[in-house]
Amino acid sequence: MGIMRNDAMDERKMKSFILINIIVVLCLLVILILRCGFFSFKSSKEDRVNRVKQEDKVNVFQESDRVITNPYIGLVMDSTSENIPQPFSMVYAGVSWREMEPQKGRIDFQAFETKIRYDHWKEKGIKFVIRLYLDYPSDVKHMDIPEWVYNEIQGKGSWYDKDGQKGFSPDYNNKLLIKYHLDLIKALSERYDKDGEIAFVEIGSIGQWGEWHNSLLGGNNNFPKTNITDLYVEPYLDYFKNKILLMRRPFQIAKDNKMGLFNDSFGDDFQTNDYFLNWVNNGYEDPNIEQQNPSMKDFWTEAPSGGEFANYPGDEYLEDRSIESTINMVKNSHTSWLGPSNPGYVKLEDDKQRNLSKLLNLMGYRYTVTKSQYLDKNYPGDKLKGKISLRNSGVAPFYFEWPLYLSINYINKSIMDTFKFDYNIKKLLPGSADIDFDIPLNKSLSAGIYNMNVYLLNPETKKPEIEFANTGSEESKTCSVGETEVIMQYPYNCNDLKNNNYYNYIDYFGEKLTINSIPKNKEQSSENQCFIYRNLLNSDGYEIKLGLKNPNSNIKNYSIENNTDGNIQQIININYVDNNALKISCDKESSIIKLPANIMIKKNKDKIRIFNLTENNKEEDIFNIKCKDENSVSQIGLRVKFKEENSQYSSVIDDFSIVK
Repeated sequence: MGIMRNDAMDERKMKSFILINIIVVLCLLVILILRCGFFSFKSSKEDRVNRVKQEDKVNVFQESDRVITNPYIGLVMDSTSENIPQPFSMVYAGVSWREMEPQKGRIDFQAFETKIRYDHWKEKGIKFVIRLYLDYPSDVKHMDIPEWVYNEIQGKGSWYDKDGQKGFSPDYNNKLLIKYHLDLIKALSERYDKDGEIAFVEIGSIGQWGEWHNSLLGGNNNFPKTNITDLYVEPYLDYFKNKILLMRRPFQIAKDNKMGLFNDSFGDDFQTNDYFLNWVNNGYEDPNIEQQNPSMKDFWTEAPSGGEFANYPGDEYLEDRSIESTINMVKNSHTSWLGPSNPGYVKLEDDKQRNLSKLLNLMGYRYTVTKSQYLDKNYPGDKLKGKISLRNSGVAPFYFEWPLYLSINYINKSIMDTFKFDYNIKKLLPGSADIDFDIPLNKSLSAGIYNMNVYLLNPETKKPEIEFANTGSEESKTCSVGETEVIMQYPYNCNDLKNNNYYNYIDYFGEKLTINSIPKNKEQSSENQCFIYRNLLNSDGYEIKLGLKNPNSNIKNYSIENNTDGNIQQIININYVDNNALKISCDKESSIIKLPANIMIKKNKDKIRIFNLTENNKEEDIFNIKCKDENSVSQIGLRVKFKEENSQYSSVIDDFSIVK
């Protein structure tokens, strides 16, 4: 029994010992957590003290109703036309096989490009829509295939003459015709597939006018079946790898390869609504070949809807009695461009011109930045976070992979930096999208107000080339989305500067400077003090000093002679100096350097003077530096900055950059 009592007592002691240790560990953990929390709180508090309040800034923008001539949309004019009164960004270049290859294997590119005025339009930045045709009716007997092709296929085909329209329709089933056509398309692709001047390629190799019908043959239609027509389409797919292709109407091969479509009877109610749009939305059976072709409802989300007006020039479809129907056709077809048959060749009456403007504002894409939201103040090295709301009020997307950029620049100055959005502009269908940005700001950015602009960059020219519809963006290829302020983080007092933990700075000359200041009424320290600083909002204030660094790295301090708030304010109000810092030397005479707001700096005999030029051309010294001392500075660089409004602290002069 005694042994059992001793064992129980030992067990209780052991449990007590363990419990005490647990309590000690928990206490230590609590102390550690509290200390960490305290330091975290202290750090965050200090961070809040030393950073100004950042708030979201929201800008709202309006869309104008002006007509904009942007790439790849609108009217497409005949490339041979001149003195065109309406705006356009593309021209049409139709060419017959006969013109292109008059001799077997010898493609006459020079004659073709001369005819379509290739160099003329290239210089003007106008792009081409091209179409090859084998049968283009006219009022004289002729054929549009080369003589040598006609001979090799032994004249197989049909001559026609109907309603004043004459021509020759080759037998599209002919194997030699198919082979020689393939060779031609390959040669054309080698010339134009990577040519940025060619915007779109219409597949017009079959049928009259390249429109995939043989209606002028009457009862002898003999239109080829799909297994044959595909043989004329496949070379385009095989060799034009970099071009957007379009067909006249829906086919399975067009659907499978995400092609565009063109309606060459636009405006005509029956041809557009009963035929084209019905085919697109519901599919159709081709009565000539008794084959079913698919619908292509959403083709326009991947490739354009083009075409031309019926009944040249088609201005009848712009009359007030017709315009509502025409507008609905644009909306339902998601039309991006129309031509070469269109009303753009003539000066229109006021009502038709007004209605044409309505159409042009709908066709294709039309971008407006409707809102921007971002932090109103940012520090160098921070991330500028925000978003823009971009609306497409057109009827179609943009079909090219042009990157969307945001640029920042000083007010009325050149671009300082650019940032690419992680966004594919091709995906913006009619409607709106919010596009976020999270942009690292360069650590060397100077304090100041920056403009922010968005633009779409042409990858070939490396230039912005699309005008936004925003009010205020007229004739500009960039769109302002607001201003943001880059601010510096200034210390409260000299004691804060001991560990250099607030603001290190790379000046214009590549030297690293650290903020230092001299408290008012305090003897000069022996430390390297090379920063001019004054807190206008603090009653204690600081006396402004200019620190100069001589070749031996000794410091000489000169007080500004006219140290009054009036003179200080003059310096505050002058604009930023350009990135090229102003340098002026004690070693030689220098011409006057003029700063904004009539502030001047010049070397005058034994002084470097900074002065204000009054309206009466009177020079009023702000301060000057004598150059007699052999240890005086060899040259100084001047940077002047705005006062930071609504801030807890203000820098009158950020610094006079020190150079060796």
